[in-house]
Amino acid sequence: MQLQQLMETLNSTEPHYVRCVKPNNLLKPAIFENVNIMQQLRCGGVLEAIRISCAGYPTRRAFFEFINRFSLLAPEATEANNDEKAVCQKILEKMELKGYQVL
Repeated sequence: MQLQQLMETLNSTEPHYVRCVKPNNLLKPAIFENVNIMQQLRCGGVLEAIRISCAGYPTRRAFFEFINRFSLLAPEATEANNDEKAVCQKILEKMELKGYQVL
């Protein structure tokens, strides 16, 4: 049952990575040894990945994913325009954002 719940959770999200940790040395359910968990996260690079993510480094998305998510902000950008890159550019321009790159 737990595996099914895990799979449902993973399938309902867009994970960037999945990292398994051993919650306790006794391998007993519902017992979390915070010190051991933090050590595993630190050694596995998870804490560093979170730090970098929080620092605001770039996120890459396919043009069609960006359009599907943000086209509501500038619906006129999608009218009569089949060039996905140009549509993304128009959405970003309308939002008056600075420091972005469209590659």
